[in-house]
Amino acid sequence: YYLLQDFMDDETAWFNYYTKIKSIPTNNKRIIHSDLKKYLLINPESPKILSSIGWIYAELGDIKAFERYSIDAYDLIKDKKNKPYWIIFNYGSAMLSKGEIDDAERVYREAIKLSGDPSIIDTLNKDLEVLEKISPELQKSVAEIRKRLF
Repeated sequence: YYLLQDFMDDETAWFNYYTKIKSIPTNNKRIIHSDLKKYLLINPESPKILSSIGWIYAELGDIKAFERYSIDAYDLIKDKKNKPYWIIFNYGSAMLSKGEIDDAERVYREAIKLSGDPSIIDTLNKDLEVLEKISPELQKSVAEIRKRLF
């Protein structure tokens, strides 16, 4: 029941749930991941769900799955007028994890501009902290993107 209620509401209700996902300890993320995968059975082309699943994979250290879900989510919104900036952030992080630093920078700047909120930089920094824990290669990419953006 709560999945239908949370995910079929307006953007604000959904974003509140997404924010909660990011604050859940990693050992509980597998439960959330399972619930999100079930929701995909109802709505297999939900960019919000795809992006959230991707982020959980990032936190679990599965970078390939993170990239796949984040890119799929972005592909579903890239031509839309109202794009959620956090889906764009995840897409930028996927580009960064693939070593495409120029594309990541462009995408991050787009998300920052779209959000219109200067505090969004804090969110990006927290996301980058998750990425740099995954591998030494990502540590280098994160260091480079921080130089460019901050």
